[in-house]
Amino acid sequence: MTPRLVESVGVLRRLEFFAGDPRSDEELAAYLAAEHEALWGEPLDRPPPELDWQVAAYDESREWWKDTEADVLAGNDAYATVIREWAAISRGALQPRYVVEEWASEHGPVRVELSLRGGGRHVLRPRVIDDYYDLGILTQINQLLDPDGPHFVVVERFDQTAVVLAVTDAERRLLESERGWRFARPA
Repeated sequence: MTPRLVESVGVLRRLEFFAGDPRSDEELAAYLAAEHEALWGEPLDRPPPELDWQVAAYDESREWWKDTEADVLAGNDAYATVIREWAAISRGALQPRYVVEEWASEHGPVRVELSLRGGGRHVLRPRVIDDYYDLGILTQINQLLDPDGPHFVVVERFDQTAVVLAVTDAERRLLESERGWRFARPA
């Protein structure tokens, strides 16, 4: 376990990651280091901000890090599923009552309808990008959220996976200025 790992845990805890975990930053860092070593056969020791992404991934209630190639095809309800997954990391900002995904044909277009608590029905229109998620749908979702609450951000792309978080503007600025995170603008 490195001081850099303990620092990463501390910064993320200030942003309410690992909320309710009673361990000290040092104890949690040691636990995460052991878990990572057991899962991946390598130390949990990367330079920031990659270390932060890896640490945050152990709090599945706050970070979604998955492959964007996800069999996004007619009949698979991939968008219905991912919207529920994003809602789970949204800290209450996104609370869909239902999500329905419809494809006009196997080649699209795609129409995703959702009903939000207290916000009526909304239609999202993701692009068809082979069998990948269109992360641009997050821009459409963000427009439905309270402007003062958490919004979805995507870490600047580094491979075909995506790291998605729900953060406030202040949290985003902290991650960018203090930790060197760079966020992409979904296309």
